[in-house]
Amino acid sequence: MAHFDETGIRVEGKTWWLHTACKTATLTAYLAHPLRGSEAMDEFGLLPTFRGVAVHDGWHPYDSKAPRIACSNAYATTSTTHCASLAT
Repeated sequence: MAHFDETGIRVEGKTWWLHTACKTATLTAYLAHPLRGSEAMDEFGLLPTFRGVAVHDGWHPYDSKAPRIACSNAYATTSTTHCASLAT
């Protein structure tokens, strides 16, 4: 199992994306890329060959890149809260 995520960073005054893949506290891969989507994920090259469970925040491009996925607890909590607010 590994956690995959991305967050915005500033590089020379422009927004780039820092893509991360975290397996353990001491084994983490980083890729800074000007794009957030599938092209950057393909260039990172980890998800297409990853054989474990990819935990992520529910962002849809992860679903097509990893063979087995799981959503993080933070995403599940946010989604449940959002759905409950729509029902009331």
